Amino acid sequence: MKKRLFVGRILQTTWLCVCLGGATKTLGQTVFPFPDVSWATTNALPGDAVIYPPNDPPSFPAALPPNSPAPSVNFQGLGDDNTSIPPDTMGAVGPNHVVTMLNDQVQIQNRAGTVTNSTNSILAWWAGAGTQSQVFDPRIQYDPYNNRWIACIGADGPPFWVGTSGLLLAVSQTSDPTGSWYYQKISADPTNHVRWIDYPVLGFSKDWIVVSVNIATNNGVHSAVEHARIYMFNKTNALAGGSLFTTYDVPSTNGVTIVPAVTYENTISTVYLLGSWNSAPTNSAGVSTAGYLRLWTITGAVNSPTVTATTGFPSTGPWAFSSGVANFLPQASIGAKIDAGDARIKNVVYRNGYLWATHTVFLPYANPTHSAIQWWQIDTSGSVAQVARIEDANAVNSYAYPSIAVNRFNDMLVGYSSFSSNQYPSANYGYHAFTDGPTVTEPTYKYKAGVGPYYKTGGAGDNRWGDYSATWVDPVNDGDFWTVQEYAEANVGTGLSDGDGRWGAWWAKVSVGIPGNDNFTNASTITTGSGTTSGSNVRATKETGEPNHTGYAGGSSIWYQWTAPATGPVTFNTTGSSFTTLLGVYTGTSVSALTSVAPITYGYSATFTASSGTTYHIAVDGYLNAEGSVVLNWNQPSAPVFVLQPQTQFVIASNSVTFSALAIGVPDPTYQWQFNSNNISGATSTNYTISVPLTNNSGFYSVVGNNTHGSVTSQVAHLTVYDSATSTLSTNTYSTNNVFTFVLTGATGIQYKIQGSTDFATWTTLFTNAATFTYTNTVTTNFPYRFFRAVYN
Repeated sequence: MKKRLFVGRILQTTWLCVCLGGATKTLGQTVFPFPDVSWATTNALPGDAVIYPPNDPPSFPAALPPNSPAPSVNFQGLGDDNTSIPPDTMGAVGPNHVVTMLNDQVQIQNRAGTVTNSTNSILAWWAGAGTQSQVFDPRIQYDPYNNRWIACIGADGPPFWVGTSGLLLAVSQTSDPTGSWYYQKISADPTNHVRWIDYPVLGFSKDWIVVSVNIATNNGVHSAVEHARIYMFNKTNALAGGSLFTTYDVPSTNGVTIVPAVTYENTISTVYLLGSWNSAPTNSAGVSTAGYLRLWTITGAVNSPTVTATTGFPSTGPWAFSSGVANFLPQASIGAKIDAGDARIKNVVYRNGYLWATHTVFLPYANPTHSAIQWWQIDTSGSVAQVARIEDANAVNSYAYPSIAVNRFNDMLVGYSSFSSNQYPSANYGYHAFTDGPTVTEPTYKYKAGVGPYYKTGGAGDNRWGDYSATWVDPVNDGDFWTVQEYAEANVGTGLSDGDGRWGAWWAKVSVGIPGNDNFTNASTITTGSGTTSGSNVRATKETGEPNHTGYAGGSSIWYQWTAPATGPVTFNTTGSSFTTLLGVYTGTSVSALTSVAPITYGYSATFTASSGTTYHIAVDGYLNAEGSVVLNWNQPSAPVFVLQPQTQFVIASNSVTFSALAIGVPDPTYQWQFNSNNISGATSTNYTISVPLTNNSGFYSVVGNNTHGSVTSQVAHLTVYDSATSTLSTNTYSTNNVFTFVLTGATGIQYKIQGSTDFATWTTLFTNAATFTYTNTVTTNFPYRFFRAVYN
């Protein structure tokens, strides 16, 4: 089966036209398709093949969860400088930087999107590997286990390939991509110089950096892929700047584009690889039955590895390998469609014992009307755990050029481009939480909408896009995701003419919600002698050195810390949590040096005697690694203590009066008010009010606070109730310096206002005080006379 395989992505500023077998390739401003490259896609299955299993994957199910989460960060990666078609969108994220590496440029930014160094042309960036005429198909990754960046790229495809084509490898010397790198070049054909390297794909494990390439020849008429080749670099040696590697040439009957896994496990030795094997094989009746992948392994000594094509053939419902036409993907405002590529596996991740992979598929396989994203979770034996499609069954929307990442919790993100006649090509992703049902992908999130039509073929016919993208788990917390996807930028001219289109690459970070108190050192602080707090242990993990709470391994613990406000018994429990918990209460200064202070009853309750001022560390984990909502309750009994005492008061009969008090204790105290040491019926709150006091309500008031740990009586307050507020003004004196003085006599403790007037009509308050008091008035200069009166306040 003949397919167009596009190679050689970056071109120079010099224009050069080469005619090969009637197909034209222009070099300079843009890159156009190479002549047909043979690639068999209907390989027969071996007799001993193990098939896992031929089930048709679902597209979006009828009942969907909410949309995939919105990005927490997003920004421009690189824009089109009009020197390459397509960009081959690629990038990676490190602890402090993101690197965008395309067919034309390399740009390094911090994680907020600020460019941290000058943007380089791709040829300038790879100059450390020697002088190249052309580089193409970039790949870059970040190794979180060695804190290094790893990149590879093809060099000198046709027409520059004779004698100079090769594979370039670069390894950063530190975790800073703006620093120094080790570079090397490996010749594609050091003996005969008749072959060239295409479509390098990068992976790594603890022992190897693995690059799989397709080896092609060009006889002046057409290019043909002969076979795949796997380069296995001694990783320890490569990180030190060495060049030890082993190669394995895959037999031509075993397929090409065999993709090595990025291995998120620094203990296993095996490297796994996947390739598209057979998109729509037929049974004995000639009826197409299923689509297949093939599983490969790399095992053995680091410098003499063994490559094995296993008998594992993961399979699912059939898909077409390509659309069957050069331009297939629709877009708004313009009749020119966009090239959809093919169904090669785009990337593979080994995570938590499984291989995760994704690729574009074309549906229905017999006569495709649209493209979809297919993603897999595959056991290392080849058994399919999950396979699902991100698909619009109505064929309005097409999706293509995906990449996949999986975090330590088995959450998954797939990034891809979306196409329809209702939009310009856009950057999207779909999310699968580990809590979602099998094969569920949450509805697509369009995080960067296309802003114009894309039409740029350079006259070669194929409106190229892709050829791939990049999605990674965040190395900072191994939980969040980053993806860089292509979208259609604002066009130039009318946008309707060939060459008006422009692409762009856009980054997004997707945060998944890791508990803030996942780790011992980030424990949530709880206070007071009693209380309740809530949280979640979803996506929590168990730390190295952490004890088994209640004697069980668990695996999803969160932490709290509490400093005892008093000495005495205290109880912690997780009553109200949504799952079976494992509770632990400890003293100590680190997660690996803890001393348990209490036996745990039924896994959720602990009672012990706390010491005042001592800090206790509380872990809540899940039995059998269960996860859900957490409720933590604590209670340290203590006798009541009054923090607000009732106060002595004076009141005129029939005027409401209220006594107030407040006691604290654990549990919360109850109250009983007393009058002259006798309980007052119904007076059991923090306040006691006498709405219409009479003179016989005068007396002594107090309140008793009581709980299971003790009782205490407040201080005594006295109430005086007067039958009237009658007052007198007497002992009037007047001095020659305009000072007038008199004495107010009235109900002791009652407030009175002294008011003044010059006309008996308008009265102004001059002074307020509690009886009995002396008042002195000095403001007489402008008044020939003034009248005074006392008013009960």
